[in-house]
Amino acid sequence: MIIFLILVVIVILIVINMNMAAKMSVVVSQKGYNPDVLHIMAWCLWVPIFGYLYVIALPDLRLREQNKEIIDKLSPKAEIKEEPTRLPNP
Repeated sequence: MIIFLILVVIVILIVINMNMAAKMSVVVSQKGYNPDVLHIMAWCLWVPIFGYLYVIALPDLRLREQNKEIIDKLSPKAEIKEEPTRLPNP
């Protein structure tokens, strides 16, 4: 009976680990990376803690692109130069 319970717990832990690995793969794709190239699923399955920390440490490429666009739009060289309007003399 004890062996059966141990096997059930091991199977439950494996299922949880596989689910977390799939979630981390989704997170990596949301950060702008290709999860197949980085082998995130394998990292998270074989060494879960290190795989999760690796995913957390990856910089967000989409956020970086958005920040660059914002900076480009706000930079002085991107502004349209207009001549100042002159007030009529009273």
